[in-house]
Amino acid sequence: MTRQQVAANMTDSLCGCEGEKSMKVRIRTATADHAPEVATIAFKALSMRIDADSPRVQRILEDGNTFVAIVEGQVAGLVSNFITCDAQGGRRFELDLLGVAPAWQGRGIGALLVERSLQAASEAGAITLRALVRRDNKPMQRTCSRTGLQRSAQIYQLWASQAGLPLIKRGRNAAAGIIPVDTLSYSGYWLEGALSQSIIDETRALLRENTERAQMGAVVPECDRATIELLRANSFDRIGDFHWWTLRPGSAQS
Repeated sequence: MTRQQVAANMTDSLCGCEGEKSMKVRIRTATADHAPEVATIAFKALSMRIDADSPRVQRILEDGNTFVAIVEGQVAGLVSNFITCDAQGGRRFELDLLGVAPAWQGRGIGALLVERSLQAASEAGAITLRALVRRDNKPMQRTCSRTGLQRSAQIYQLWASQAGLPLIKRGRNAAAGIIPVDTLSYSGYWLEGALSQSIIDETRALLRENTERAQMGAVVPECDRATIELLRANSFDRIGDFHWWTLRPGSAQS
């Protein structure tokens, strides 16, 4: 990254709790050099272990869709995003991880990171930015609401499975999609659309061929009992209940 690019990817903001002196926060595009600090923030804020030396992590940080908040010369928070496409080819900016170090929480840093992600989504030509948020994650819900994202009325369940189960090869179900996903914490496949046994088996075959990808997952409306039973029959584990929070770039309240 050139010096000019670095300068273009910095945003300075002032924020702080009511009654406290405002602090200067610099939002910067992360690079591989930030990997140790990103891993530390992820563990302290999210109890998530990230291998800072992993080639995948290094590659994702160089993709330009992860941002860090710098306060007093230290990384105080991070947000990591990636891009997927819907069935019509529309780009979606997926807000995957958002974490702020405990010492800096409650000061608006998370909102600044989401706002920078919205800017990046617009620059990438995404039709929407979205985040899958647990129903009991109140801090993340407040941050999403504060930055203008809208919560889905529908409750969704997240289900995930590892590779390694017996494979039964069947024909492809064109109504469903298999989306490769690479994040700071894992690589795998998302299943979307009208899921069937054939699409699960095809994904399982892909996992066996590509050992860098370790799991597959699906986000399903809680009312879709048939798909949930299919996932359960294929040894998927229920991770929890979630809402989608979404916003079209450029439509946030100023």
